[in-house]
Parts: sequence; C-alpha cells; structure tokens
Amino acid sequence: MHLTRPLQARREKILAGLLFASLLVALVNTLAAWRRTAILEAAWKRNPDELSAQWAARQIEAFGARPAAIALLLSHRNPNAIWFDYRLHYLILPRNFDLFWDVLPQNANRRFAFLITYGAAQAQPLPPGWRLVGRAQRASLSVSSSYGNLRRHEQRPPGFFSASLAACLGLVSLMVLVIGGWCALRAVSPARIMATWWGELAVAHLVGAAMLTCGCSPIAFIAQHFALWEGYVGLVSGVLLSWAGSHIFLRGRQEATVLQRETAFPHFPQERVLSVIAWGVLGIAFCVTVWQGLALGIDWDGYSIWQLKAKAFVTQGGSLSVLHDSYHFFYAHLDYPLLVPIQTWWTCAHAGSYSELWVQGIGLLFTMDILALFADFCLRVVGRTPAVVGCALLLAMPVFSHMALSGFADIPLAAYLIAVGVGGTLTLWGERGALWVTGWLLAGLVLTKNEGLAAVLAMLLAFLYSTRGRLRLKRQGLALWLSFLLLAYLPWALMKHRWQLTSDLFVPGVLQRATSQTLPHLLYILSEWIFHLLRFGPWYPAWGLLGVWIGLGLFCCGGHVRETARLFGLMGLLLLTFDSGVYLITPHDLHWHIATSMDRLLLQVVPLLLLAAFAACFGNWRHDPLS
Repeated sequence: MHLTRPLQARREKILAGLLFASLLVALVNTLAAWRRTAILEAAWKRNPDELSAQWAARQIEAFGARPAAIALLLSHRNPNAIWFDYRLHYLILPRNFDLFWDVLPQNANRRFAFLITYGAAQAQPLPPGWRLVGRAQRASLSVSSSYGNLRRHEQRPPGFFSASLAACLGLVSLMVLVIGGWCALRAVSPARIMATWWGELAVAHLVGAAMLTCGCSPIAFIAQHFALWEGYVGLVSGVLLSWAGSHIFLRGRQEATVLQRETAFPHFPQERVLSVIAWGVLGIAFCVTVWQGLALGIDWDGYSIWQLKAKAFVTQGGSLSVLHDSYHFFYAHLDYPLLVPIQTWWTCAHAGSYSELWVQGIGLLFTMDILALFADFCLRVVGRTPAVVGCALLLAMPVFSHMALSGFADIPLAAYLIAVGVGGTLTLWGERGALWVTGWLLAGLVLTKNEGLAAVLAMLLAFLYSTRGRLRLKRQGLALWLSFLLLAYLPWALMKHRWQLTSDLFVPGVLQRATSQTLPHLLYILSEWIFHLLRFGPWYPAWGLLGVWIGLGLFCCGGHVRETARLFGLMGLLLLTFDSGVYLITPHDLHWHIATSMDRLLLQVVPLLLLAAFAACFGNWRHDPLS
C-alpha cells in the first residue's frame, strides 16, 4: 500500500531529523576520538615497555646479530612480561630469540651472542661470560664474551632518491592490483558494472587482491616460498580465467535493463544544509583517522598476528618458515588465512623493505573501498545526500577510524563483505558480469579471516532465500560460487592439514562445556550484542545511532527495496548469529573474549547493516508515487 502525501511528508521530516541527529552524534564522537587519540599518543610515547622494546630492537639491529643468537630472560614476577616477548618478536624480525623464565641454561654465553633481560629479571646478578652493553627503562642488553668480534654498525637512513624510488615502486604494486582487477572486470563485462568509476575502482582493487592471493598461494605452498613472479602469474591467470569462464558460463545472459546509472532523487527538507554538514563531518573524520594511524601505529593484533607474518615474509626473502614455527610464534594464530599478510608482502617486496606506512596505506585503501562501495550503491537506490551522510556516519565511528590503519584484518573483511552483498544484489537484478565478479569477491572474503567462512555461509543462505522461485539463477550462483570457493580455500586447507595448523577453538572438551551452559551463555551473548550497540558515544566504541537506524530499517522495509534490504540484513544477522555460536564454544573466558572482540565483529557487518537500513528507509522515496 502506497503512503499518502501527509504520511510520506511526515516520514520525510522524521528521517531528515534523524539524519541531522546522527550527524550531530557523529561529530561529537569524532571530536571525542580526536581527544582520545591525543591521550593515547601521549601515553604511548611514555610507555616504558614500548620504549624498552624499541631500544632493544635498535641495539640488536646496530650489532647485526644473526638469527637464533639471542636469549630473552623474563621473570614470573612481571605479569605483563609476555607482552614484551610478543612485541620484541615483531620488532627484531627476521632475527629470532629463545625465551627463558627466571634462570638461564648452562653455557648460555656460548650458545647466544646477546642476552636481553626484562623487568625483575634485571635484578639478578649477571652470569659469568656476559658484558653489559646498556639499559633502558625496563630492559637491559648484554653481549657474550665468547663473541668477541661483535661490533656496532653505523646505520644510515635511506637517501632521498632511494626512498622516492621505493615509494614509487610500492605505489606501482598497488596500481598493478587495481589494473589486474579492472582487466578481470572488463573480461567479464565490457560495460561498467558499478554505477560510478570510483565504485568500479574499489571493486577492481578487491578483485585484484583476491586474484593475487588465489593465484600465488598454491605455487608458494609447493615451493615454500613467496616470489613476485608468482603474484604476477596469479594476476594474469585470474584475468584469463575470467575471460574464458565468463564466455562459457555467462553465454546467453542478457544485460540488465531495469538498472539506472544515475538516480533522480526528490529533495527533502534542508537537503543542502544536511549535505554540507555531512561533507564537513566526513572531512574531520578522515583527518582523525589518518592522524590516529600515524600517531598510534599498528595495534595488538596487527603486530602479533597479521603483520608479523607479513614482515616475516618480507624480511626472510619470501620464506614461509614462520607458518610452521609454532615453537616461537604459537600466539600468532598461524591457522589464519593469508590475504592480508600477502597484500603487505606484495607492496613491501616491490618497495624493497618492510614499512608500517605501507601497512597503514593498504588499510586506508580498504577503508576507501568500503566508503566507495557504500556511496556507489546508495547512488543507485537512495540518492546523493544519503550516500554522503552514510559515509560520514561510518568513518566517524571511533571503532571504524581506529581499525582503519591498525593493521587488523577486520576492515578488509568488512570491505569484502559489503562488496559481496552489493555483488549479490546486482546478480539478483540481472546485471551482466555481477555473478562472476561476486565469485572473486567470495574468494577474497573466505581468505581474509576465519570469520570469512561464516560470512560466506551467511551470503549463500541469504542468496538461497532471495532466489526462491528462480531456480536457474540459484543453480548458476551456487555452481559458480562454490567453484570459486573451492579454488580459493582448498590450497590453504591442504597446507594447514600438512603443517597441522589448527584453531585454538578446537580443543578437547569445548563442545561439552558449551552444551552444559548453552542457555545462560546465549542470553548473556545476546544481551551483550544489544548493550554494545547502545553505546552510541562519545567514548569508544561509540556506534552512534546505528541501532536506531537498523530498527527503523526493519520497520520501513517494503516496496521495491525489500529484496535489497532483505539480502543485506539477512547476511549481517546470520553472520552475527554464527559469531554468537563461536562465543558459545570458545575455550577462553567468555567475558574476556566478548570484551576483546565484539567491537571488531560488529565492525565487520556495520557497513552492510547501515546500507540495508538506508535502502529500506530512503529507497521507497524513489519508487512510491505520491497519492
């Protein structure tokens, strides 16, 4: 039933008011994030553990110690000593060290060239055969007298020409990914698939990253070594596969005729003022995001899991030895997929050295992919002003800005998730090439994180539900997409089985503990989801009025946008349901696990859920005629 004119006018005023309120909350949250960043930066610069780890790494680098010639002595009297261990592992790569607690083994000065002592371990008398080099706030460095030829080497920063050349080569490597993805898109469809050229570039980057990972991984797993030529082989193979497969699989499919590239959208109250405010909030949020990344560097999971592997690949000449060194890197979740580390390795290998600036630049690129895809799809369905407002609301969320340049894999996963949702919708609409492109996006999604498997399952279930009565499309989608998933995940699954890389979730007794307290734990998990969304600001995680928009989207869903909002909403809600199942079987303390991961899990689905809410709330304005 169409809305009458008074009722639709009232709805327009309510939605416009909610947009203004959301931008106000977003502005407050952004300013709070600015203040929070300043506080964290000051604390980080004075952190004695970080300063000591950085000092020890510089000293080791100056001496040029060879691998396996370093010992680290910790004390059980320091509860945070293990953090120093993890951080030092990352900083001194490609070198490694052996860890000892409280007491050194006999003849340690003959086995190791260097001894790093931390915290209370410094109070012990220095064993015979060691000479103290220096001390930091919480660490000291000693040199073995058995290695008398150890001398400091003068460290010179790279010159302007070499730094400029490295920057150019790194940028070229990113352009190669985009060009490879663009060629794959053109092989599938000569016409543009997305509504805008920048939306097309975002999809091209995601497709290129997926082709790089799918193409070079099998070769590298066989050769036990990553090399740049493997990446180029993967990109070329991906383009050829797209050309050949699309001509065979997509033969006879007609190009969509129901889709408009530009949307003529009716104005609503004070649209120009709303657009100006949204652009201002978006600009401020972008500045905060960049400053936060540069000020704080990459965060915990970044340097202990994802970028640890990337740095090992780069500094060890492409060797995969880190993946089966569970003795030293037991904490690094070696069973996690490698799309994110491979992106960093690809760029840094071209640039000639590892740098956290490239890590953050790649994270910013995935962030821009999310914003571009969100705005591109909004232009098809809801118009320009809601598109700008939605991008501002996303980037102004402190969780979003914090994770963007942190080295985590959650932003890339969110980018692939929203891209898969958009690709699935375009497939339902009959857009030529969308079916094949979504296959590449699903391949990238499953190789981003372990949660990617749950995200793929959520997408397939939502697609099956949305294609009721469309048997031919359902069969085509399942056949093609399952083939892509097999191509992407099978080599990684075989490699994990060969090297016995297992998840920490699958430990003895997990299912028994989960079934014994299922109902109370489930109620607690559901309450945490709700209370987490209600933390709208101004302090972290500060989701803004996301919960209000999701609820309003469920209320407004109808008309021609029902199919779109339903697909997006089903994907997001199913993924949150699967994540709740993971919480039920977690071997960790449930309260700790939720406190340390729920913000990241919500971040993965936030762009998709907000897009679903906007499509439901504003999409009918275009289609429902006034009575």
